[in-house]
Amino acid sequence: MPMGLTLAEMLDRLKAETHMSQNVAHGLNHQDALKNLLRRVQEELYVQHDWPRLVVSRDVPLLNGTRYYNYPADLAFETVNQAWVLYGTRWEPISYSITPDDFNVYNSDDDFRTFPPQKWEHYADGGLNQFQVWPIPSQSGTLRMRGRKALGPLVATSDVATLDGTLIVLYAAAEVLAQMKREDAQLKLQKAQQFLRMLKARQGGNKTEPFVMGGGAQRNVGRPGIDFIPPGYGSGS
Repeated sequence: MPMGLTLAEMLDRLKAETHMSQNVAHGLNHQDALKNLLRRVQEELYVQHDWPRLVVSRDVPLLNGTRYYNYPADLAFETVNQAWVLYGTRWEPISYSITPDDFNVYNSDDDFRTFPPQKWEHYADGGLNQFQVWPIPSQSGTLRMRGRKALGPLVATSDVATLDGTLIVLYAAAEVLAQMKREDAQLKLQKAQQFLRMLKARQGGNKTEPFVMGGGAQRNVGRPGIDFIPPGYGSGS
């Protein structure tokens, strides 16, 4: 499965899917338009669908007295879903949104510090792409963010697509063929949709089912006293 096609490889495949000449000397004026199309299609697919394969966890070091932090390089505010703070040996979840009521308890503006932080919030003032934690940490620690990995650049011909290259090419080809009023435009779109359904099924919830030697998913076994009450349970006999 070609998950990591370069922009150059996708461009060649797009030309083949849309019956364009593969001769480098032909259609040079269309190269940039096709590259922009492939880039836009990936961006749209990224936003429109969940991609379990792209879910990552990243740790941010917390510092004594530091209120504001940069996001991990491959995570952005829009894609972060959960956050935890390591407190002792346990990962404790922290919630999103810091309110004035919170400052009535621990006022970060007065540099009040304690540990662990209980909340976090995006901070966009000053044009900085940062987040803040509340209360301000009184010691060093670790905050863990979990979310969908950000899209990598798709500008240079050597840049690698973050999403599946075949999926991007099929959707882009359907759009090109529709613009050309080709009869096979609808068929290409159907192929793209079928491929998307297959990818999502392979990345779906069956990943959480226990694996059984010989194939198939293991049947969940009820736990006595929790999932069912067997005869004589709790009688001591």
